[in-house]
Amino acid sequence: MENGYLSAIKQFESKIKSYVDAILLRYNYELQILMANYNVLARENNTIESSTAVGYLSEEFIVSKLIETTSKNGSKPGEFRILPNDAATAEVSYDCNSRIKFGEKDIFAMINIKVEKEGSANDAVAAITQLHEDYCLINPDKEKCFMVLKLKYKFDGEGTARAVKMTGVDTYFLEELDFSRGHKQDYRNWSGVMNNNSGRLKISRKFREEHKLPKEKVSYHKLFMDLDSLFHSNN
Repeated sequence: MENGYLSAIKQFESKIKSYVDAILLRYNYELQILMANYNVLARENNTIESSTAVGYLSEEFIVSKLIETTSKNGSKPGEFRILPNDAATAEVSYDCNSRIKFGEKDIFAMINIKVEKEGSANDAVAAITQLHEDYCLINPDKEKCFMVLKLKYKFDGEGTARAVKMTGVDTYFLEELDFSRGHKQDYRNWSGVMNNNSGRLKISRKFREEHKLPKEKVSYHKLFMDLDSLFHSNN
């Protein structure tokens, strides 16, 4: 039997990837970082390339362009508008959102955008406590999905032509994974009291391969139960 939920979110995934590809194609997949018309990557041994700034700037660029690109989309099946969050990104587990209409399905789609430099791994998704709140506590009766969109990059060019070269786009849904068999996380903590749920859920490619759910089991309810169990057992 076809999984209507999975069909809906996979159609959404394909469309979002096509939007991102079209956005990057306009810039030949090369993004310069300019301040007052000065390319801050131009100087050899600049401080930007070794910082987290590239990630934040690239994520904000893609979110803003997705919102702009889809602003005139309607509500027809197969058309999706990317919307800004009501709260600041630091207060939620995702960077932007959308709505998926597929038959009788009406799914709230959360999109988390990550940037990963070639040769390194950026497996962290979001703080477990925030992810649990957004997915399980806020409007729990509303069907949702959580998509991770990862942009891969390297630095290319010299001097004033130096840019962030986007080399690939990878996407997956948390709903496609089985967390009942365990999870990975880091242990970041922002207070003097240790709280495991302050750590970020980590999803590597190996984890995705080893914890992939059968297609018929992919659902909002399954991930809801997994995240809720993970949160409460992690304290």
